Parts: sequence; structure tokens; C-alpha cells
Amino acid sequence: MLRLIFVLAAFAAGATLGLGNAVYASCFFIWNDIFRPVWFARRHPILEAMHPVHVCTAVLALSIILRPWKRRWNMGATVILVSLGWFFICALCAEYRDLALDKTITVTKYFIPLAFISATLWTRDAQRLFLYTLAGSVGIWMAHHGLLGILRMEPIIDMAIPGGQMTDRNDFLVAGTACIPMMIYAAFHYKGPLQSWVRLGTKAATVFAVFAGVFSLSRGAILGFAMLLVWYSFLTGRFFRRAALGAAIAVAAVLLMPEFVWQRMSTIETSQYQTEGSAKNRMEHMTVAVKMTLDYPLTGVGADNFPIVSNRHSVFAAEPHSLWLKCSSEYGLPMLVFFILVVGLLLMRLRKRAALFRSLGDKDGEAMATALNCALFGFLATGSFTSQFLSEYMWAIIGLIGAFLATPVEAGKILPTAPRPENAAVGLKAA
Repeated sequence: MLRLIFVLAAFAAGATLGLGNAVYASCFFIWNDIFRPVWFARRHPILEAMHPVHVCTAVLALSIILRPWKRRWNMGATVILVSLGWFFICALCAEYRDLALDKTITVTKYFIPLAFISATLWTRDAQRLFLYTLAGSVGIWMAHHGLLGILRMEPIIDMAIPGGQMTDRNDFLVAGTACIPMMIYAAFHYKGPLQSWVRLGTKAATVFAVFAGVFSLSRGAILGFAMLLVWYSFLTGRFFRRAALGAAIAVAAVLLMPEFVWQRMSTIETSQYQTEGSAKNRMEHMTVAVKMTLDYPLTGVGADNFPIVSNRHSVFAAEPHSLWLKCSSEYGLPMLVFFILVVGLLLMRLRKRAALFRSLGDKDGEAMATALNCALFGFLATGSFTSQFLSEYMWAIIGLIGAFLATPVEAGKILPTAPRPENAAVGLKAA
């Protein structure tokens, strides 16, 4: 009952605020899509009868139509729409066209809103609110599973967000890795009502979220956490100090982690010949994905066609278990090259923006740039072991990064209002 009351109150607040402000409507839309409040309230009939997806979509559309919509187009929104256009081209060229088009149309339902949402986030306050929404939508579930693992002191292998794109443990943990840097940012930089309590609660939730990755027994998640820690050490320009901290954390982990975690991690082998069942199957799926990429190098096999076409190379249908190979096998090498270039450019520009904020003494801006950088890197690091290339969570992060980078900087502060056309070039030059 408490969950139902919480969700109904959140829906009432989201709908009321969203009708008067496109930013609130954007957060309301993405919160429903990712957090899955209907399932959080244990699929209560009242919530299902409301058709939450339709409510959130209607609120977003009305807020854009009825109210002045302040916007700033950016690289993130452009990347989202260009990628969607290429998905349709690949679907039209696919051998199983109907299946590919059906999946692409499904993707359109959240790709187009994400592009508009990205353009809506034209101030740092709006970007910060959207970041909190992304962090909390997955972070609450992560903290919940982590707390269960601590209380039971046993693996939690059924962790997921039911009813969406994160019904599988590994897919859920990819987003979980990405949400942790954003949770850390909120834990130390949240400004608003009940600031002290919210920061304290977020810090506790972040600790539980990390434990969720540990108790999941997901080798990909634990490796993703490790790569994220190394990346953060490099990113902050204090590599040796952060590396020493990471080494201390690693030693503590060795001493404190339950035995069943180390038994699971010991199944990782560095050679190409994997003996453990799950790892062996993944290697076979990745090999099939490489073969399919070489067979269809330009447009791939089309969205959702991998399981069908993979039967030509394997005795059973499967997924490639790699975000990168999922991209190349279903959308061709041009999409893979484009995606790598976009990701590299975003990460590089975020690093430069963090350095700029550091030189200007804007600690909040530096922390936000670093959090977004780590969030995208964390998703890609753990996503290298799953097939979540079309994850709404990842593309929402890309949209948020695009909005953040497009916001001009002046005297170490984000401009509170949209710059006039004659001043826009000056602001961008300063950034």
C-alpha cells in the first residue's frame, strides 16, 4: 500500500507540474519509462487502468504545445535522430523486413521524445533535475537489491526492473553501473528541499547500489565497476592518488567479499578457450556476430534480426552479448564507426569542459561533467558484455550530455537564460 501511495503521489505531482513546464514533463516521461512505477507498486490494477505511458506522453505533448517551449538544439538530439534514421534504412534493407521495421517503430516511440527532451534541457538546473531523475529511476532498484543482498548474505540473481528493457539481470546492471556516478554527484551536490537528508539518503543508497553489483554475481558488472574506477582515476588528473585509493578499496573487497563472489569471478579465463558454460556460450555468440558483420557490412541484418540470422552460423538463436557487436551485426559497420566517433567526442568534450570548470572554480560544473563522463563510460564498459545497444537509458544519457555541452559558459557559470543569437557565438567560444 505504501508503494501505491508513493507512486500515485508521484504521478499527481508529475502530471500537475509537467503541464506547466516542459522540463518537468520530460522528467515525468523518462521516470515512468525507466522506473516502471506500475511494477514498483506490484502491478496494482488502479495503475494499470491509468495507462501510465499514455498519460506521460500526453503530458509531454501538451506541455510543448500549450506552453512556450524554450529549447536549444544540440549534438545529443542530432545524434539520436540521425541514428534513428539509419535504423530505418537498415530495416528497409533487412531480409526479415517486417520484424526489423516493427522493432524500429517501437524504438521511435522513445527516440523522438528523447530528442525533444534533450533540446528542452537548456539550463543547468534543468539538466541537474534530469540527471537526478535518471539516477533515481535505476538507483532505487539497485539500492533495494543491494540491501537485500546484505541482509541475506547470499546472491541476488533475480535483480531487474520488471516490465521494461531491464528485465534481465545483466541488462539491469549495465544501467546500474551508469547510475552510480550520477548518484555520487547527487549525494554531494544536491541543492534543494531537505538538502542534508537527501544527500545522506543518497550516500547510503549509493553504497547499497554498489553492493547490488557485488551480490549479483555478474562478472560483467564487477569488471565494469573496476574499469569505471580506473577511468575515474585517469579522468580527474590525479591518477596515482586515485589508483592508490582504488588499490585500498580492492584490498578491502578481497577481505570482505563473500566466498561465493570469488568463486564466480574465478570462472573468468583470459584465453579464447572458455570452459565455463556461460562464458563459452558468450564467446560463441560473439564469434557469430563477427561473421554476421562480415556478411552484412553495410547495413547489417536489421533490428531484432540477429537471433534469426544467427541460426545460419549456430545451432541455437542467441544475442551477441556485446553492445558493440550488436551495433555492427544489426546496423552495419557505418553505424559502429559513427557511434564510436560520437562516444569518443562526447567523452573528450566532457573532459575538457570539466577542466574548464575547474579552472574557473566551478566545482558543481566540474563534478557534473565528470559524473556524466563516468556514467556514459560505465554504461559502455559493462555494456560490452550485453546486447543493450538500444537501451533507452544510454540514449537518454547521450541526450543529457549533448544538452550539457551545448550550454554556453560565461565567467564560470551556466547562463541562466538562453543567449540571444548575436551573443551565442561568444558564449560557445568561451566554452
